[in-house]
Amino acid sequence: MLEIFRALSSTALGLAIISIPAALWASDSNETADRYELFAYILIMSGVLLATIAVAIELKNKDTS
Repeated sequence: MLEIFRALSSTALGLAIISIPAALWASDSNETADRYELFAYILIMSGVLLATIAVAIELKNKDTS
């Protein structure tokens, strides 16, 4: 289960890294740039949340062993 959260957080953060240049590239159209920025923000926050869950699971596993 820990590996799933690690993979999901890495994927979300990787997609965020890709979408930030897309937001800068689309800055000519304010609506498109805003959508990309919102998408990047959501991906970053979900990646951080998933990484936090993965760390919590790992710490719980260390405490029990």
